[in-house]
Amino acid sequence: MDISEKQKRSNDVNQEILAYSEYIDNLLGHITELTPKYLPVSNSDDGEKENVKVNDLLDSLRDGILFGYILSQINPDSINLDKLNRDIDLSSFDDHKKAVPTSTDNAKVVFKVTANHNIILESAKKCGIVVVNIGSEDILQKNVGLVLGLLWQMIRCILLKEINIDSHPELILLLDPDESLEMAGQLSNEQLLLRWFNFHLKHNGSKPISNFSKDIADSEAYFTLFERLNMISNTNDEVMDLINKGRALPTSEKEKRAECVLKISHIMDCKRFININRIVNGHARLNLSFVATIFNKYSNVNLTDEESMAYVRELIRRMRLKDKEQYLPLDQELQFLRDLLQKNGYLDVEFFRLYSNRINQLGWLNEYALDDSFDKPKEEAILKEMSEIEKRDKMIEALQSQLEEKTSELVKVNQRVEEFTKQTEELQSTLNERDSDVAEKKNTLEEMTKEIAEQKEKIKNEEEKNAKQKEAFLNFKKEITDQLHLIETMMHKDMNKINKIGNTDSGDEEEDENEEAGNSESTGNPQEDIAETYKKVESYVKRLLEELKKSKEQNYIYKSQIAQNDKINAILNEKIYQYSENACKESNAANLKGKASSKSNLAKKFVPS
Repeated sequence: MDISEKQKRSNDVNQEILAYSEYIDNLLGHITELTPKYLPVSNSDDGEKENVKVNDLLDSLRDGILFGYILSQINPDSINLDKLNRDIDLSSFDDHKKAVPTSTDNAKVVFKVTANHNIILESAKKCGIVVVNIGSEDILQKNVGLVLGLLWQMIRCILLKEINIDSHPELILLLDPDESLEMAGQLSNEQLLLRWFNFHLKHNGSKPISNFSKDIADSEAYFTLFERLNMISNTNDEVMDLINKGRALPTSEKEKRAECVLKISHIMDCKRFININRIVNGHARLNLSFVATIFNKYSNVNLTDEESMAYVRELIRRMRLKDKEQYLPLDQELQFLRDLLQKNGYLDVEFFRLYSNRINQLGWLNEYALDDSFDKPKEEAILKEMSEIEKRDKMIEALQSQLEEKTSELVKVNQRVEEFTKQTEELQSTLNERDSDVAEKKNTLEEMTKEIAEQKEKIKNEEEKNAKQKEAFLNFKKEITDQLHLIETMMHKDMNKINKIGNTDSGDEEEDENEEAGNSESTGNPQEDIAETYKKVESYVKRLLEELKKSKEQNYIYKSQIAQNDKINAILNEKIYQYSENACKESNAANLKGKASSKSNLAKKFVPS
């Protein structure tokens, strides 16, 4: 890059900074909390005194706060200003060195600034702004090219956001005859703005422009544009005098011609972004911004009134629907345009001339050409054709009415079928529930039957055990009886001995000796022997009686258990019988009810409506 190009680039950067500074002051000057720390960012007087340093604007943008407020002007929902860190002091950073933290405080500052920049860049993406190759460090280091590029995109979004078909329906006039409405949606805002500029140039027979730099450097395009806008809106003689004065100057005197443009823009209250230097040198960004400012102030000059605007919006809506049934009746279309023709004044005639051509190109009026006159026979033919169409429409409406009635009847039948189906489902659900209850009771009955069988088995085992115990008791009783009989025999023998002792002679010593020899175990005293024998017998009898008592008690317990088991068996048998009887009754009742309901619903279904 040679020195002249560097100087031109440096001059362009300075001009951008001046213009952006002035614009930001005008855009955000009403926000008091930005003053005086951030605003004003321009010290120039109407943009003529270039005494603003390059760093003034970049310093104000450095912490991201000013960027946040600019983004809020594009879309308030794109950013939450409360999340931005404020009161950040960046004075400790050297402008000519990297912003590397050298202390804990500086590290905290860098952290807060980086957080602000991340919020700004994310919000810019939401607004459709390209943020590639720019980061927090670029903003903190005041990278002139990247920071100004980001700022320019934000300002461009604000200036061009209303330049579209939805906001300005009259821009359909900018389409070529072979272009559809969808093409307007594919054109960028800059392209629509350029077409709008050329639309007015072509109308006055001037040469169209292809850019906002070299093609407008001689100011001729601006003279033509202002002439059109001044003529269509409120004609101002002072503006026309300045236009004529500027055109009278030779094209070589670009500065003087540009000075006339500045005076005109001041009178028409749209002086933004430009000065003599920026027009003559063809600064593309700033001239684009200037034309966008003019558009935003005089965009609807080719529309007559709100009625015409509404009509154009209706045409656009129909074209998007692409449905001929959405059109107004043909006679209303013609009457509307006829009323426009009858009005006096340049705007009405101009509106009709432009829009009638466009409407014919798009075929909105069913191949009927629009011109300044409509003969009576043609109108009568149109009305006759419309009456035939209306008759057919009435027939179609009658058929549609009949179809709606049949459809209504069919809907009612379907509703009945749905009700019957719903009732059937409810009955089926009830039957399923009853079947489930019966199955549960059946399972309960089976469990109880099983339990009764187990109880019977247990009772049988107890009976067998009792039988064995009874047999053992009888054997024991027999044994006791035998032993008692033996004791009785022994006692009888002892009594005989006692009687013999009482009757025997006391002198019969030989017999006594024989008796003593026969009873070698005797103590020698018969009475003591008898007493001892009685004690033994008494002890033995007591023991036998105790065992007999215990055996009787145990036998009583066994009999009680047998009686209790018999009662349990009786109760269980009774409950089994009751459960079986109730389950059968409920099942029979549910089946009878389901059959009755089904018959009733079937009868209703076949009743003629």
